[in-house]
Parts: sequence; structure tokens; C-alpha cells
Amino acid sequence: MNTPGSASTIERLSDVIESIPIPTGHRRRWIRDVLHWIRRTHLYFGIFLFPWAVMYGVTGFLFNHPLAFSDLKARSFSQSDWSGTDLAKPLSAVEIATDVVEALKKRSPDAANYKLVDPDQAAFVQEIVSASVKSEGLQTTLFFDVLGRGGSIHFSPTKDSSSSEKPPFAIGVSSATGSSGTKKKNNSAEAGSQDVEKLMLEYPLAERYKQAIPILLTKLGYATGEVKVGFIPDLSFHLEADGKKWVARYNVLQGSLSGRPIETDPPGERLSVRRFLTKLHKTHAYTYSIGSQWLWAVFVDLMSGVMLFWGVSGLLMWWQIKRTRSAGLLLMIASVVIAGVLTVGMWQALSFG
Repeated sequence: MNTPGSASTIERLSDVIESIPIPTGHRRRWIRDVLHWIRRTHLYFGIFLFPWAVMYGVTGFLFNHPLAFSDLKARSFSQSDWSGTDLAKPLSAVEIATDVVEALKKRSPDAANYKLVDPDQAAFVQEIVSASVKSEGLQTTLFFDVLGRGGSIHFSPTKDSSSSEKPPFAIGVSSATGSSGTKKKNNSAEAGSQDVEKLMLEYPLAERYKQAIPILLTKLGYATGEVKVGFIPDLSFHLEADGKKWVARYNVLQGSLSGRPIETDPPGERLSVRRFLTKLHKTHAYTYSIGSQWLWAVFVDLMSGVMLFWGVSGLLMWWQIKRTRSAGLLLMIASVVIAGVLTVGMWQALSFG
């Protein structure tokens, strides 16, 4: 990828290429014009999309280094920090698999012929374990290697539920936590069927979907059946109660209504610079209305296309310089081999189990 700072390098390369003697003739002139257009397009796309290249580079670094510039207090630890615990000695997947087989034998004496085969294939599907510890005013989250080889600890303040003000309009909300069950796993039809106080509308949104979906599928030529709505996003809106403004949150499926004073910013919901950048990196797909997110998706597509163009056009520009062909070809072969080996390895790692 080219940056504005490397524009002079591209210009010098362009001059070198254009100085190469080319036999006269319409066909040769046409090839030279096309290559010149590719070089200029390669350059100007690099300048135009420079901010996006920087953004993806920086946010990619943040994803790869969870502790870098973190807005929460965090520290890493190593395997030696487990000394004095049951994890002082690194665990072994083979040992645990052996224990499992032995437990099977004890559970079913008739199955004494059970035995572990291909022990070198014993492995955990994922290597990261997460755990949390709650103390007064502090949430401690740990991420560490399943075999006890090290990890990181993250600290974040917890919301004091005892001092939090309960909205006068709260319905179907736990008094202990003030939660309306807004997580996806709780925002379901099954959760909404519990015998709790609800605020259901005369014509609930879920019922509208249930009535409309069979008609839609019939129009499109697909079979229909029982419709179950599993998730609907919570509705957030501002509400004034007794002269005080609140940010209300309505759980459409559960019929619960919670809220917080509009001037408060609950822990864990603050959009720090790091969280903004990482959320920006993951933002994708077109919204159904044209706005900033829709336009951002346009540039994501543009960036994808231009990165492919940079690769192909870079190869064309390299091939035009004859003295670099041999070294470049060896480098390309090495790159393809390394990329192929890593791709196969990552495929096996990500699809394991």
C-alpha cells in the first residue's frame, strides 16, 4: 500500500518504467498507456484511502494486543505466578484425557476395555479460559491459557446496585440488580413466558412479526409453519417522570421496562477511545437506511476492492522492472508457500472439534 509519503517513490518508479525502451507501434503504445493508468490509479487510491489503511492498521494492532492502550486497568501474568496453586505445574491435555478414560472405567466396570488411543491427538478445542471475581465495587476478569501457561487480568468498577435509583416506572425488573434482562440470551420468547409482571402492548411487535412472516414466505414461494421470534432488540427512549428525565429501556419480548437517569453513564457502557476504535474496526454490513453506518459500509467495500487492486497492480508494476523479476519471483514463491502452510494450520485450528 502506498502512502502520501511514498508518492515520490512511485513517481521515480514510474519514470524508470517509462524510460524503458519500447518498440514503436500501436500495440506497444496501448500497453504503455494501460500500465501508466494502472500506476496512477494505484497511487491515487493509496492517497485517498490512506485514513482507512491507518485505521485498520491501528485497530488490528489493538485487537492483537488486548492490553495496549486499554481504558481499563489490566496486567499480564506468567505461568510462574501460579506457584503455590494446583496450576503450578503445567497441565497436559493427554493427562486430563487419561483421567477421563479412567473415570469412565470406574463409572462402568463392564467397560474396562476403554482405553485412550492416539494420545498425541488430545487437545483442547480452544485455549483461553475466562473467569471473573466480584468484590465490593470491583469486577475482576481473568483470561488465561487452559494449560496454565499465563494470561491477563482486567479490572473494572462495578455498579453499586444498592445506591442506584430505581425508576418509578420500572416493571418486571429485579430490585436487586435493576436489570431488565436485556442480554440476548434473556430476550427470548421463553424468558418472556415467565410468571412476572409485564408491560405488554395491545398489539405486541412479536405478534406483528408472527402474522407477517408466513405471508412473506408464501409470497416468496417458501413453506411456512410455526413462527417463533427468538430475539428483538430492546427499545431505548427518553422518558420524563415526575419532572426527571430518564433513559428508558423496554424489553419487547419480556415486557419489562427499566431505566437510568439521563445524566448518568453506567460502568461498562462508556465509549472510550479504544472501544470506539475496535467497534469501528468490526463495523460492517449495510443498514436499511442511508446514514453514517451505511456510508461506512461503502468505504469498507471500497477498501476491500482497492486492497485487491493494490496487490494485482503492484505485481504488474514489479514485472515491468526486468532486473527485479528473479528476486521478486523467489520472494513470491516463498510467500505463497508460507501463506499456504499457515492457512492449512489455521483451518485446522479454527475448525477443530
